[in-house]
Amino acid sequence: MADIRNEVIDIINKVCDTLQLEPEHYSMPLRDVGVDSLDLSSILLELEEHFNIGIPEDDVEKLATIDRIVEYVTVQKGRE
Repeated sequence: MADIRNEVIDIINKVCDTLQLEPEHYSMPLRDVGVDSLDLSSILLELEEHFNIGIPEDDVEKLATIDRIVEYVTVQKGRE
């Protein structure tokens, strides 16, 4: 799961290149660390492409923190 976490963080940093993410941010809502809705859409598209997964619109609200994104991707990758 650490590899997935690092990859997720890399994607977020790529999309939001001005963010300075620290471990204490991983459980905070992305909105609170400076990710706006356009950034989030870009992050989700990058995640889908990078991990070769689909993220249904119904699941987007669940992906409010880095920790939740990592858990979601881990579960989705486990279903392959």
